[in-house]
Amino acid sequence: CLLASAFTAASRLRNRVCLDVWDDLRQLPWNYSLSGATEGTYAELFVNGTYKGLYALGEKQDRKELGLKKADSKTQGMIIRSTNTFGENNYSPAGFHSLGTKGPGADSKLLWYNLEIKFPSAEYITDDSWTDMYDLTKLVIKGSKSEFSDEIVQYVNLNNMADYYLFNNAMNLSDNMRKNLTFVQYDRNDSRFSSFLLVPWDMDA
Repeated sequence: CLLASAFTAASRLRNRVCLDVWDDLRQLPWNYSLSGATEGTYAELFVNGTYKGLYALGEKQDRKELGLKKADSKTQGMIIRSTNTFGENNYSPAGFHSLGTKGPGADSKLLWYNLEIKFPSAEYITDDSWTDMYDLTKLVIKGSKSEFSDEIVQYVNLNNMADYYLFNNAMNLSDNMRKNLTFVQYDRNDSRFSSFLLVPWDMDA
């Protein structure tokens, strides 16, 4: 797919360079050949001999790029993305400031304010699909310091989160804290891979 993320950065380099740096830094714990960053390259586009400009040609961030199993009734892997800075009524669960006034699934199986399940599709979403993300958000917002210390490791991969935080600061990624976050969970029923990881996406700003 042709990505628009090269368009907003004047250098046309920012998103691609950031993805390549992350690819050198991290591996997915369930597949060491993958980092979660999509692969890509640059291409100059000509249409009927007319030059149309420089484009970033990249892979789509989907279950294949993230090494997740195909969706079926037993699949427990998930991709959840925060797509806007704020959701309805300015609530942003991905910002970990408020749970909002409604729980996941109130309006749509796939949406909770500005969080969206990108994988699997709605037909495989059950009543408890949002449980881990909701409980993580609730722990961060409402948990005591001792509860947070004791329980956070159940929900997130701490090494990954630390690296992502440092990466955000090193690359000065102003658009990737409450927005453009991609949470990945390989299998909620497998204690080795049940915690969420953050993987980079759309880092042009």
